[in-house]
Amino acid sequence: IEQYAFSCDIQIENISLPSTVEYLGRRAFHACEKLRNFRIKPDSKLEIIGEEALCGSAIEKVSIPSSLQVIFDHSFRRCKHLKDVEFRSYSNLKKIGICAFESTSIEKISIPSSVTVIGRGAFANCNKLKIVEIPDNSKLEKINEFTFQSTSIESLSLPSSITFLNDCWSSFMPKMSKITVSPNNQRYKSYKDIFILYNNDGNFDSLVFCVESLKEVTIPSFIKIIRSQAFRNNKQIKKVCFEKNSNLNVAKSN
Repeated sequence: IEQYAFSCDIQIENISLPSTVEYLGRRAFHACEKLRNFRIKPDSKLEIIGEEALCGSAIEKVSIPSSLQVIFDHSFRRCKHLKDVEFRSYSNLKKIGICAFESTSIEKISIPSSVTVIGRGAFANCNKLKIVEIPDNSKLEKINEFTFQSTSIESLSLPSSITFLNDCWSSFMPKMSKITVSPNNQRYKSYKDIFILYNNDGNFDSLVFCVESLKEVTIPSFIKIIRSQAFRNNKQIKKVCFEKNSNLNVAKSN
């Protein structure tokens, strides 16, 4: 289905995508304001959902077939009624693009283990999003800026595969109270389930993230560097203390 094929067709209410479709073009169903039911069959051969393909539509749920490899930028952006996103078993999805699900009503998302990159703002402004599940065997390597901005996530576990967290990957997450990192991760480490530490020349002594729900925080004595943006959005903190014999050298930009 090529780009703009049904764009702005305000009368469409239901679509059952033929299983033979491999490509959903840019803005194929963009701004179809009455499109609530969009069915992709389990045996679908769909591999790509193009930029803004369903952006601004009224779909309420979507089941992503195992054949899909890429969800391009803004694909489901501003689908305000979208609550349920299911990824079928044995997913081949590699990338979730920029702002792919931004400003939807998703409450829970389970990221397929095959995904390696989550783009900037992919789930930004999903105010109802509370649960994000990333499996232990995940291949996820990068979480870019504003990925989970302005969500209601309370806890998150990062896999061993993570090698890059953008400074602003989790902006404005006031309900976040727990963060953990797989003990097998060579780049990052969690500390007391509230901090993320970065491996700096063989030592986890750089503080790069703190959960935003805290009102008081104590910086461990072994911390040498507080990285840029580590406490940028911690609007609730009223008191910061440093343990005795602190080794802190500098709070600096990356």
